[in-house]
Amino acid sequence: MSCSYSSLQKSYTQVTSSNLLPGTHTITADYGGDGNYLPAGTETFTQTVSCTCTRTITGQVNGAVFATRESTCIIDATVRGGVNGVPGGALFISNSTIGGSVQSSNGTLFSICDSSVIGSVQVNGATGFVLIGDPGDDHCPGNRITTGSVQLTNNHAGAELVANDIGGSVQVSGTTGTGPFPADSSAGIVGNTIGGSLACAGNVPPPTNRGTPNTVTGSRTGQCAAL
Repeated sequence: MSCSYSSLQKSYTQVTSSNLLPGTHTITADYGGDGNYLPAGTETFTQTVSCTCTRTITGQVNGAVFATRESTCIIDATVRGGVNGVPGGALFISNSTIGGSVQSSNGTLFSICDSSVIGSVQVNGATGFVLIGDPGDDHCPGNRITTGSVQLTNNHAGAELVANDIGGSVQVSGTTGTGPFPADSSAGIVGNTIGGSLACAGNVPPPTNRGTPNTVTGSRTGQCAAL
């Protein structure tokens, strides 16, 4: 995924971030002052990230989608089958309906926003940030995973699961690394409605709900017992 951004500079200040997904992001900065300068008020500006995918799929697809490297974007699409990621490739799904399961193993960036999935969502071994909904700083509306489960396993650059409606169970294990924003220092499992159980293990650091509990019909176990 080749990305560019529109830059807004502030005097004597430079911030660098990787793993930003496509869209408009709000940046807020506070300066507390030091021995030479008084504190300054809060500064807020926006940063727009636009990306060109190696392959972009829109409209109706009468079957499964098999992603290709370096990146595959599924945008405003109706896919009659499942979606399969590719090792070493990025996968981005937005405002789409997926008629089967979504699976990605040993990929890079993974995100799914404002979409409906009939089956399960499984992401394993990602080297980039994993994002399944986050209407906040990532501007990624939650998803409707109507009948299946969500399984996030051994992902290495942080993960977020925020504001989704999930019919089945959720398992999050082995998450390490951090995402693009300060809040992404640990896996975020925030404000989801989960029809099955919620189980977490081996995430370093442990997941958090960031003060917004999940609604879980089944049991909550492991690191997610209090989420």
